[in-house]
Amino acid sequence: MDDNEYPIVQLSWKENVSCFDDEESFNIIGGAVSGFALFECVPGWHFEDPIGGDDDVRLWRSDQGHFCKRKNVIADVEKVLTLARIYFETGSYQAVQTECLKHTGGQCRVRVNRPSPKS
Repeated sequence: MDDNEYPIVQLSWKENVSCFDDEESFNIIGGAVSGFALFECVPGWHFEDPIGGDDDVRLWRSDQGHFCKRKNVIADVEKVLTLARIYFETGSYQAVQTECLKHTGGQCRVRVNRPSPKS
């Protein structure tokens, strides 16, 4: 994986032609140079380390690109692989969150964005 030619990996537990067809797919974007963002396509689970800050980071440097906040970036590839393995084995974002908290001593959190109810 790099942040230019091969910037994205998607994991899905559903039988789809593409992970883009699975709104719950586990997405990893980035590369060793810029770091990695981990998130659910929809409804919006994503990794967040509050000590990372709100500076914008570009993780995908070719075509459309991908921007996120520094607090959504993991620099340690071993942590990324561990969290991806947990999702691959369980298909559970709760299991990923538990592992995330274990690895960082409670320094990180994962947040689920839920759409606001329509008026």
